[in-house]
Amino acid sequence: MNRRTFLHIGMLTIAGSAVGQTGSASDNIRRVLILSHFEDDVKARLARRELQRGLQALFPAVEISPAQERSRAQADVLNLTLTIHKEGWSSHEDYRISLEPEGVLIAAASSQALLYAVFDLIEQQGTVFGLDGETVPIDRPHTFTLPKHNQPWNASPEFTVRGLLPWPDFWNCISVYNQEDFQSYFANMLRMRLNMFGMHVYTQNDPLAESYLSFDFAGAGHRAALEDTTVTSWGYLPQRTSTFKMGAAQYFDRETFGADATRLAADNWEIADRTRDLLRGALSYASDLGIRTGVGFEPYVSPAEIVRALPPEAKSHPGGIVESRTGKALLERRLANLLERYPKVDYVWLWEDETTNWNSREKNIPLSTTPFMQAHDFLRRNAPDKRLVLAGYLRRWIACNAPAPKHSSTRAPESLFGALPDHHIL
Repeated sequence: MNRRTFLHIGMLTIAGSAVGQTGSASDNIRRVLILSHFEDDVKARLARRELQRGLQALFPAVEISPAQERSRAQADVLNLTLTIHKEGWSSHEDYRISLEPEGVLIAAASSQALLYAVFDLIEQQGTVFGLDGETVPIDRPHTFTLPKHNQPWNASPEFTVRGLLPWPDFWNCISVYNQEDFQSYFANMLRMRLNMFGMHVYTQNDPLAESYLSFDFAGAGHRAALEDTTVTSWGYLPQRTSTFKMGAAQYFDRETFGADATRLAADNWEIADRTRDLLRGALSYASDLGIRTGVGFEPYVSPAEIVRALPPEAKSHPGGIVESRTGKALLERRLANLLERYPKVDYVWLWEDETTNWNSREKNIPLSTTPFMQAHDFLRRNAPDKRLVLAGYLRRWIACNAPAPKHSSTRAPESLFGALPDHHIL
């Protein structure tokens, strides 16, 4: 039994035990009708389906079904009406849940907000959403938790951007994900009302560069892979899965645990192709769910094989490789590669790497802003719909062309503050 079969059987068992529980799920409601009043689209259909599924897990003894029209007033019937209207809200993510004479009205500014409202209502009944899935209380609720008359639940986001930034350089993280893992991850992000996924890609993590952004330059490629149980990395050594203790070995179908994109590939180039297809599909799925995505790398460092192939004048340039003509051509190749690989990405994320940061501090020499200026200009010319985001270790984050909250007191490094046009401090 491999991990996929185990997880599949486990989920079926959990679902079966939940549905199999009987008893009085509600003191008075025996039937719930879900009515829809909106222009039908994918997210709206998903909202209706998630509402039915989520409530059914909580109230297995209640009949919950879609309906074309509301039921006449009955004590044991609850009408839930979903509707979208775009006027009168301060944000496209706003929604309201109110108790009306004819039942519960779930009104939202958009289909995205409608999804958020549905998950909010399900949470109010006791469900807890997390990245590893949802948890339904062992003791099922006996009554529905609903807003009081004339006291609607109004919701508007405290933060416009709410998201996750997983580090992929561990085999207990997204490095080992397959397509179904990414889909589950993003679906759970949606249920938690998170709307941003950012991803840092190491392009020089000795001895391997991560294959998400593998590239060739001037005829030279590089060794690429993702973390799995065959590599030496942070806190672990290569180990066969058959040596895992406490019965854990039986959950792995091969001696190597990791993403299929790497462990099933025939060679280095197939690893890069499979990884590209994997992440491209995952980011496209996230986009369909209304989750914005960002992918980026560290412009100050490149794979060792690429660096060795550069001409001497680039490597000996007094301002570093990034200031040389070859270095600028290299950065454009990397940016173009990112956009070609992941056309649906919303943010191109450049990172000030950790080593360069500390070296700059020790020598009291400011870092070159050339890569950021160049990237800003490159996106302006070639992908104006993309946003450039800059980040650094133990420093501040700034984003180009992003509105600044009035309460922010964050300051960017002076050398960078005046360098990028049309930017605001986050």
